[in-house]
Amino acid sequence: MKRLFLTLLSVPGLAAPMAMAAAPAPLPERKLHIQHIGSRDMRAERGLGASTKPPAVQRLLLDLAAESQTITSVDAALAGSGVARVDLDRLGLIRCADGRCWLNFGLITAADGRTIRDLSQHYATSLADALLARRATFERLFASYDVPGVDPKTVGFIALGCVALDWDGLDLTAEKGLRRTELPKPDGNYVPQATESSEVSAKRVYCGSRSETLGGYRVTTFGDNAAPRRAFPDFLWHRPADMNTQLLPVLLRPADGVDGKMVGAQLGAVLPALRERALSAGELAAKTALSPDDTAAWVRLLTELEYLTPGDAGRHRLRVPVFTQRDRPMLLAVRQLGGEILSAWLEKNNAALRRDLAQLSVLKQGVPLEEVFNYVWHEVFGLTNGRLVQAGLFADPYAGDRAYPGSIACVFAPGVLKK
Repeated sequence: MKRLFLTLLSVPGLAAPMAMAAAPAPLPERKLHIQHIGSRDMRAERGLGASTKPPAVQRLLLDLAAESQTITSVDAALAGSGVARVDLDRLGLIRCADGRCWLNFGLITAADGRTIRDLSQHYATSLADALLARRATFERLFASYDVPGVDPKTVGFIALGCVALDWDGLDLTAEKGLRRTELPKPDGNYVPQATESSEVSAKRVYCGSRSETLGGYRVTTFGDNAAPRRAFPDFLWHRPADMNTQLLPVLLRPADGVDGKMVGAQLGAVLPALRERALSAGELAAKTALSPDDTAAWVRLLTELEYLTPGDAGRHRLRVPVFTQRDRPMLLAVRQLGGEILSAWLEKNNAALRRDLAQLSVLKQGVPLEEVFNYVWHEVFGLTNGRLVQAGLFADPYAGDRAYPGSIACVFAPGVLKK
């Protein structure tokens, strides 16, 4: 460790001592966000979460992202952290041989994140242009969702932006060998990845879907990862602390242990009924067999969460897409066309992508691109969706009077997403 020694000299003729320069501010602690693709035991004592939590481990992994280290240096860096080199080796986070250790998983440093963002801007423009070349066909498909109050551009944001580019796009990149989805690990079958905190903004990079299946109904929010969300399933995960639970449907009043299957059944009664036409709370109660109080509570909550908007004569109508079996042909057509465009685009750009990404420090450490491409693809299609919002093909999740901007909610009835 280098030490800095400062010698103070007395200069004759000066009435006052020399002013010393202020000490530089300490550098902020570098932090990693650890994620995984696949399934793992979240409670494993020496699993991914526990083994990467200590700051000393994170500092070591960031150092290894820059260059390999001697085994002696690695052991010294981990001393007192409660994590041993063998733990990281066993999880496949590092690999050691001939007295040295290397990074062995998809860790995106802040510098690599900036490089990926810059590269993704170019590829997103290219992919958006390919999709916009079929704009008329897409707009005709989106407009076939004929529910007054639901903007066809909102339908497009979900059908093409979420289903085709996010969900189907992840499947397609895996099928083409660009993205790895599982690796055998002591605590599961998954691909670990990490990103260093940085100034790169997540706003308007529309790549974040959150979903949960409740009683066969898939409730989803899709948008960027910059703004908080309040719709389902987030409402079940992080209920607002200031909410008056007595105004909620009876099923949602417990602080924990909510019966997701029953919640899905009631949502699945209310929202598809409104898919057909605007209804009052009384008409909904008669149509769904829910009690008048519960129906009124659902209408109140779904209006607050921006699923519904009040209409004439006390009737409410949908504000976000609820996809039922009658919408399945439209979804299939969007997915098929989007998939054909994306497949051709990946074939055309595969070699260039690999060449441009070779500059990443994580790849220079010998980590395969397939273990990094999940992050890359989210940047590419997230920025592509941003371009399609700017072009007016998609609704803008930040526009208008949205109380919870940045994402849009939707619901899929059972079987609707089956190909």
